[in-house]
Amino acid sequence: MSSVIKYQKWIYECQQLIYKAEIRKIRRKRILAALVLNEILMCKNKKNSKKQFWIHPLFKLRSDHGFFEAVFPTLSTHPDKFENYIRISISQFEQLLCLVGPMITKKNAVREPISAAARLLITLRYLATGDCLTSLSYHYLVGETTTASIITETCENNDTHCNLDHENAHDCLNEELQREVENNSAFRKVRFPGINNSSRSAITIRNEFCDFFNAEGAVPWQYNRC
Repeated sequence: MSSVIKYQKWIYECQQLIYKAEIRKIRRKRILAALVLNEILMCKNKKNSKKQFWIHPLFKLRSDHGFFEAVFPTLSTHPDKFENYIRISISQFEQLLCLVGPMITKKNAVREPISAAARLLITLRYLATGDCLTSLSYHYLVGETTTASIITETCENNDTHCNLDHENAHDCLNEELQREVENNSAFRKVRFPGINNSSRSAITIRNEFCDFFNAEGAVPWQYNRC
């Protein structure tokens, strides 16, 4: 009699295990179906959604209220504040713009493009402070996606050493570097480098201004040049 009871108990336990397994299987199927349905609905909504603005009305005010257009001209008249803002001097900014400007300048298309100077300034500010893209977007009145694209495109021009015409790069150097300095100086007449004494030094100076985009974040030479 006891063996019959044990057998019936065993049968009951097996039935319970099978029942629980079936319940778990049904729940997994329902969860999977819900996830698939949710994904389908999200894809459908993305296809049907339309951009509310081609350009947000706030960003249309950039020409009057953007930082580069409204504040940067005044900032440029205060060298100490300018250097504090992007960690390099005004002359170094102009030299960098001379070097990379042609590579980051955009042609006029549907709307007026953001200037090379503004693109370089946004990138330098990002590299100097690590500020978030949202903050830079509101600061310069440029879309967040556009801000990310500007920084990426500008930093990707890190092959300056290969593409730069070093023989014509002296036009980007200021007169202070082009003039002949002390007799024991390494560079003499950077504009017209000698064959034996100054060509390597001239190339070193030119390459020094190309190293900006070869570093991540920090600019190794900027503190030495300040």
